[in-house]
Amino acid sequence: AARRNVQVEINGLFICPCLAGNSSAPLPAANTYALLTELNHATAHGNAGSGEGSRERPAFESQDAPFDHVYFVPTRARTGDAQALDPLDVIARYLACEANPDARAAIRSCRAAQTPGESSRGRGLVLKKFGHASLADRQHEFIKELAVELAAAVKEYWVRPDRSQDWQQLMLAEQKATKVPKLARPSGDPAAPVTVLPANDATPLALRARFKENLSLQFTSDALEQIQRQLESRDERGRPAIIAREAKLIAEAAAAAVAEIVRRAANETGADRRFSSSSALHSLIATASQRVLRHAIETIDLKQPERFLAADALDPLIEAECQRLLEESFNQPELGAALKGMLNVDQMLGRTINEASNDLLQCGCERRTLLLVPKAEANGRAAEAVRGSRPLAAVVPADVDDVAVVMEYAGIAPRSMALAITRVFPGIADAAHRLLTRIDIDWKPLV
Repeated sequence: AARRNVQVEINGLFICPCLAGNSSAPLPAANTYALLTELNHATAHGNAGSGEGSRERPAFESQDAPFDHVYFVPTRARTGDAQALDPLDVIARYLACEANPDARAAIRSCRAAQTPGESSRGRGLVLKKFGHASLADRQHEFIKELAVELAAAVKEYWVRPDRSQDWQQLMLAEQKATKVPKLARPSGDPAAPVTVLPANDATPLALRARFKENLSLQFTSDALEQIQRQLESRDERGRPAIIAREAKLIAEAAAAAVAEIVRRAANETGADRRFSSSSALHSLIATASQRVLRHAIETIDLKQPERFLAADALDPLIEAECQRLLEESFNQPELGAALKGMLNVDQMLGRTINEASNDLLQCGCERRTLLLVPKAEANGRAAEAVRGSRPLAAVVPADVDDVAVVMEYAGIAPRSMALAITRVFPGIADAAHRLLTRIDIDWKPLV
C-alpha cells in the first residue's frame, strides 16, 4: 500500500486465552507477554533491526507502526454450566456492526477521537478492547427461563382431573357392553358359520382402565389421545404406526410414568401462575403437554418401556419441548405480544451490558458505551434503560433488527497489562524473554 501511495487502516485483533484467569497454561501467557514486548517496540520504533543493515530494507521491515489500533480480546473461562464465550463470535458481530453505515460512523468516531490516555502516550503503544452483546441473546436466555416455568405448569396440569367427561361412568358402560357377545361371519365368506368376535381391549376406554386410580387425570386423557393418534396413523405403504398390542404396552408404560409424576408432585412447590392465569398464554400449557407426549410416544423403545418418561430424563425432555414451542410462539402475533409483555427489559439490558463488558484483568481504561437500536425504537424502553444505567452512553439509531450494546475501551497501557499478567503468572517475564523473535533488537522490559 505504501509503495502505491494508498492509505489503509490496519487494526490488529488478538485473542488472548491466558487472560481468562490463572487456570490457563503458562505458555500462552508467556507468548502474550512476548507479543506485548514486540508490539510495544514496533509501535514506537517500527519493525526494523537496530543493526546497520543493508541499504535495501528487507520486506516487512518498516519504520512505521504495524497497526493503527491494537485490540486485545480475552476469552472467558467456563463458569459452572455456562458455556465459555466464543471470542470469534464476538469479533464477527463487532465487525458486522461496521457493515452498517450508522454504526460504523459511531464506532470509527470512537477510534478517531483519542482519549486522554491515548494522547499522553504519543507514538507509543496504547491498547484497546471491545465487547459486544445483543438483546436477542438475552431474549433467548429469557425463553430458556420461561421454558422451565412452562414445564412446571405442564406437570401441574398433568395431575389435574379432566372433568370434560364422567370417565368412571363411561368405562362402566363399556365394560357392560363388552359382556354382550358380538356375532359376525368372517368377511368375504357368507356361507361361513357365525362366530363370536373377540373383545377389543385396545379402545381408548379399555386402555384408560390400565391407569387405575389415575384414569381421570389430564395426563391420562392427553396420553390416550396421542396413543389413538398413533393407532390411526399409517405410513406411505398403508401400515399402521403401532398395533393394538403395542398400544397396550405404551398405555401400561404411561400409567407407570404418571404414577411416579403424581408421587413427585406431592413434594414439589406450585408452579408460577403466569401461564395458567393469562388467557393468551394458557393454551401453551395444553399444547406443550400434547407435544411432549407425542414425542415420547413416537420415540418409545418398546424393548425398554420402563424408560418411558423416566424421572431422570423427564424435566429436560419437557423443558426442551417447551423451549421450542416458546421460540415458535414469539413469532406469532397474539402469543408473541403476550410473551414480550413478560420481558423485563431493564433486567435483560443489564445482562446485555454485563455481557458486553470486558474487564481484561482490570488494567485500567477509558470506556465508551454505544447502544445500537432500530430507528423506530430510538426513544423506546431500551434507550431509556441504558441512559438510566449509563448516562453518558450514546444511543445510535441504525438500520438494525436488534438492540445491541457495543463497548469501546481505550487508553490501556502495555505496562498495566504486563503487570496484570505477572501478578497472575509470576516469573512469566523471564520466560517470555526466551520467546522474542529477533536477536538484533535491544528489547526494553515492559515492567
